[in-house]
Amino acid sequence: MDAGKQYKKVFHPLTDAKCRSVKHTDRPPRAFDGQGLYLEARKTKKVWMFKTKLKGGKPILLTLGEYPAITLSEARQKREELREQIAKGLDPRQVEKDRIQAEQARQASTLEKVTAEWLEVRKGKIQDDTLHSIQRKMEKHVFPVIGSIPVTDITARDVLNLLRVIEKQKTANMARNVKSILSRVFSFAIQLGVTDRNPAFDLITRDVLKRHVTTHHKAIGIDELPDLLGKIEADNASLQVKSALHMVMMLFMRKGEVRNAEWSHIDLKAGLWAVPAGNTKKDREQVYPLPRQAVAILNELHFYTGAGRYVFSTGKIRKDAPLGATTINTVISRIGYHGKMTPHGFRALASSWLDEQGYSRQAVERQLSHLEQGQTNQAYH
Repeated sequence: MDAGKQYKKVFHPLTDAKCRSVKHTDRPPRAFDGQGLYLEARKTKKVWMFKTKLKGGKPILLTLGEYPAITLSEARQKREELREQIAKGLDPRQVEKDRIQAEQARQASTLEKVTAEWLEVRKGKIQDDTLHSIQRKMEKHVFPVIGSIPVTDITARDVLNLLRVIEKQKTANMARNVKSILSRVFSFAIQLGVTDRNPAFDLITRDVLKRHVTTHHKAIGIDELPDLLGKIEADNASLQVKSALHMVMMLFMRKGEVRNAEWSHIDLKAGLWAVPAGNTKKDREQVYPLPRQAVAILNELHFYTGAGRYVFSTGKIRKDAPLGATTINTVISRIGYHGKMTPHGFRALASSWLDEQGYSRQAVERQLSHLEQGQTNQAYH
C-alpha cells in the first residue's frame, strides 16, 4: 500500500433497524447519523441529540426528543431546521425559548381574559349598567362555550355556531347583540397584538341570522296613569324604590340615570340634578331642572339615605350600593302592569302627551336627553 495514499472514512447513515438495536451497554452507547445528529441509548430510553456549533465557533448540545416517539425522519427534519436557524445567525435555544413564551401568551389570552381586559378599559367610558349587562351576557351565553379558547384559535365558524344557539334559545336580537360585543372584543385583541383576525366582524348577520323585528317599549295611556300611581302608593315597596319611580315619571329620566344617582349630583336648593357624563347614554352631562314635587320627595328621602353616597340606595345590607337593575321593573310587574308598562315607557308616554299639548319639540328632546340633529342645532342650545 502506498504510504502516501489517503483513505476517506466511509460514513453510514442510520436506519430504523440500527436505531432499534442500539443499547446503553454498547461502547459507545450512541448511533451517529451525521451532521451532528446521533441517538443516545440510556438505561430507560433512547434520546435524539444534536451537537453543533453556532456562528463564531461556540459549541452547543441540544436534546430533540425520545425515540421512537420522534422517528428517524422527524429527527433529521428537526436537524435541518436547526441548521437553517444557525445559518441565519440564530441561537436555536433562544428561538425555542421565544416559541415557548409566545405559546404561553397565546394560551393565556383566552376570550374570557381578553374580555375582562376590555371591560376594565371601558370602565368610566360607558355606564356601569351597560358594563354589567355585557358581563352578564358573556358569562351566560359565551364563556361556557368558547370562553376558555385562545382568541387566536376562535374561528368564524365557532362564532356562527354560538350565535345560532343563542338565536334558538333566546332571540335573533340577542344573537346580534352578542355578535356586536364579540366584534369589539376581537378588535381590542387585534390592537393588543394578541391576534390578527376578527372572526365576529367577518360574519354578515343578515345572511346568517333571522331578520330582527323591532319591538318598542310598552307604555300605557295618559288616562291610565292615575290608577298606576295609586297602585304604586299601595305597594309595599321601599321609599327608595317608590321615589325612584316618581323621578322616572316626573323627569322622563332613564332608569340607569336614576338608579346610579348620587347626592353629590343634586342641588336641592337650586332645584337642579346634574347627571355626569359617565351615567348618561350619550356620555355627556345632562342637567334636569327639578319641579317642587321632586324637590319635596328628595328632601324626604335625604333623611334616610343622605348620609350615604347613593340617593336611591338599598338601605339594607349594602347601604352604599344603588338599587338593583331589575328592582323598578319588578315593582311595575308586581302591581299588575307586566307587559303593559316599562320604566322606559314613561319617556314614551311623556313625549307623546307633550307633543299633543303643543310643547316645543326641541324642549322635549332636551328633557329626554336626546341629541338634536346637526351640530348647529346643538350649538343654539
